[in-house]
Amino acid sequence: MRNATPRHHPRTPCVQAAGLTAIELVIAITVLAILIALSIPAIGHFRESARDAQSISNLRQHAGVFASYTASHDDQWPLLIPPSQETIDLGGPEPRHYFEQFWLWHVFMARDDYDTNSWNQVFFDPRSNETGHTDYHYSQAFVADPLFWNPSTRLDRAQRRSTRVSEVRHPAAKSLLLHQPLDQELEQVHPQAGPIYRMTPSPWVFMAAADGSAQRTHAWRIARGYFSPNGVIPRENTDIRLTFVGQAAPGTWTLDGVRGRDLADR
Repeated sequence: MRNATPRHHPRTPCVQAAGLTAIELVIAITVLAILIALSIPAIGHFRESARDAQSISNLRQHAGVFASYTASHDDQWPLLIPPSQETIDLGGPEPRHYFEQFWLWHVFMARDDYDTNSWNQVFFDPRSNETGHTDYHYSQAFVADPLFWNPSTRLDRAQRRSTRVSEVRHPAAKSLLLHQPLDQELEQVHPQAGPIYRMTPSPWVFMAAADGSAQRTHAWRIARGYFSPNGVIPRENTDIRLTFVGQAAPGTWTLDGVRGRDLADR
């Protein structure tokens, strides 16, 4: 009987994974934290750029719809509340003033001109809280005679009317729809109420012009309006008050109305 010869297999050396030391772990965490900190502003900037692009796209779409409206309404810009009416009842808690169509135009136009409802995202800036009023303010210059927007020629309610495309003398510089966002700044932290923010107008505005273009531009480029935002008409022998003019964005109460310009350098 033969003796079995034991077989010998070569030993494979054990490879032991080296672990991270405490110092190496701290360094790795620190580097990761730095990379995250550096990326946060970039992400925020990218998000803001995307919102800006969406707002410009919304305005360009609105300008196209308004152009289609004029084409089918004898070249007249939208006039959504009859000039003979001081107010109109939209089913809310109180009637709406004639000049409030600057931020209620979407309520009138959503169904027939957009085939949607007035809460559609296209009527709101991506940063908006969607209060029911559109963020894109329709210039009030388009709902009154150009003479109405000059202190030497303003008369009374008889000058409220629709305006025509041919009356716009500076289409590329005339604001059709304009939006000035509000920047949110932390003012204080209240013990009970928590953070309290202060809202200030952004240095940027978004504008759709009467020629159909849309852009983001510096607020300082918007020409000064006809009168101060308190809504009082600076003319003797009249008691008319534009109650809601002061709530509209700059570029919506242009001197000389549709004949004037809103971009000072165009």
